[in-house]
Amino acid sequence: MSKKSKSPTVYDVAKLANVSPSTVSRFLNRTTYVSDEKSQNIERAIKELSYKPNYSMEQGTNRRSMTIGVLVQHPDSPYTSRILNDMEKTLISLGYSLVIATGHWQKS
Repeated sequence: MSKKSKSPTVYDVAKLANVSPSTVSRFLNRTTYVSDEKSQNIERAIKELSYKPNYSMEQGTNRRSMTIGVLVQHPDSPYTSRILNDMEKTLISLGYSLVIATGHWQKS
């Protein structure tokens, strides 16, 4: 019977990318800024190793939702609509989701 090959770890990715394991963690969890050069090295290492993060170990912990909420009065105005569209494009490119709530409140 052959031994099951061991899945790569954050430590393996860090070693191949020539960064610390905490940098890989910050990159994966998007908790702080990671330079473009280091990010590219980490992405390359992840791809080469076929690394898959195991988020099931973190269930129940205080993880970030990567969601930004916006409350607007009138989402149908061209100005507001354009801002929301640009916000959404930017946030999606950074791995975030946008939740929009409308108030439709009136001035007293």
